[in-house]
Amino acid sequence: MAIYTGCVEFLTPEGDGALKDVRGCVVSIPGTLPGENVTYRVEHVSPHDKRVWASCCEVLSQSRERRDPPCRSAYPTRGLCGGCPLMHLSDKLQGELKQKIVLDALHNAKINYIHEVPFMPSPVTLGYRNRTDLVAGIVKGRPILGSYEPRTHQIVITRVCPILRSPITQAIEVCTNLMQTQRIPVYEFGRNMKGALRYVSFFANDAGDLLMDIVTSSDAGQTPAWVNPFAFAMKNAFVLLKGVSYSLNDSANNAIRVAPSKNVWGEATLVEHYGSIETRLSASGFTQLNSDMAAHIYRLGREWLGYRPDVLWDLYCGTGCFGRMVAPLKHLFGAEFNARAIEIAKNVSQNDAFNTSFEVMDLENQWPEHWPEPNVILVDPPRKGLSQCVLEHLAKLQHTTILYMSCYPTSFAKNIAYLDPHYEIEKIAAFDMMPQTRHVEVLALLKPRRVK
Repeated sequence: MAIYTGCVEFLTPEGDGALKDVRGCVVSIPGTLPGENVTYRVEHVSPHDKRVWASCCEVLSQSRERRDPPCRSAYPTRGLCGGCPLMHLSDKLQGELKQKIVLDALHNAKINYIHEVPFMPSPVTLGYRNRTDLVAGIVKGRPILGSYEPRTHQIVITRVCPILRSPITQAIEVCTNLMQTQRIPVYEFGRNMKGALRYVSFFANDAGDLLMDIVTSSDAGQTPAWVNPFAFAMKNAFVLLKGVSYSLNDSANNAIRVAPSKNVWGEATLVEHYGSIETRLSASGFTQLNSDMAAHIYRLGREWLGYRPDVLWDLYCGTGCFGRMVAPLKHLFGAEFNARAIEIAKNVSQNDAFNTSFEVMDLENQWPEHWPEPNVILVDPPRKGLSQCVLEHLAKLQHTTILYMSCYPTSFAKNIAYLDPHYEIEKIAAFDMMPQTRHVEVLALLKPRRVK
């Protein structure tokens, strides 16, 4: 197969170095950086558009923005774990890429009045992640925990992960050893599909304590007999572990959880702090993975407002941390689909200096018509963005300020385009919520447009 030589010109949104060849095709070459002269081999040519995917054979001249990844498994330069595909980029280059991702998303959605998006780096770039989901598998006849190789279902063993809080890395080793000594059956399509371990999740709080959640297929609809002995073996083997839970999953797809978790022993949640806000989080629920960065975003949102509203709505509120950080003068109302998150929000907000009301609500097709009119609405939707129901109601409001926090610039920009006749962005910033990854968080302050 032919080997080509070229100079990398730019980064793709995926973080791959890329150039244009003589035919005008964009050639993506993972593991390369702008300004580097490289040799490469073509692996795939798109039949639909001018896209080519290649592998790097050799870097002939290195960019000053290249660095040696601190993880020996990091794809695409050192290993096959795709969790941190930007680890070979300098912090500066990662920030520039993430700024461009947000700005391009806005311009692609025809939001052209934003010409610059400030970027806020994370206070720490390693050891920040408080939670992880690991897939169980068999490698060379031994049970392991790991993650999938990019674009495959081959499992890469996770031993030491530099972006995880240290108690999680320690627990992974203990758990893997017990899986072997206790002969825990591991889920394999076509083989151990009954009563077999599928996933293990860990959450470590800022005090260094840990929770573990097991996801397993059932044994003829019942909890497998090995679950309890395994959970108590972990208790005896790892002193930082404060509780173990599990859930059953007999689905034929890669969904991690299809049912709520049940406790085997110990705590179901642990105290975690987002700055001055105290909450409780579990190993099986959603968390903002970088607690320090999340707290910074919440504080900045409060500063952008410049005042404390009387009535504040927090939609897609999770455990209510954003709304509690903004701290209204009179009343905070929160809505969230997850009943467990709402239960936690109610418990942790009992001593707040303002009234709080949190409700389980499916915002896909519900709107809190019965709440009093808000001065400010916070929204922090999932990756797919705001529901059509929420968008339509927001568009009808005339005097309400919106703080929009987003984990996905593309859906954020589409939502902003929908609201554009009624709202404009007054302030916006991008945040490095998950350094070494492609993930970028966005916060925007939206103000009603003046009627001409």
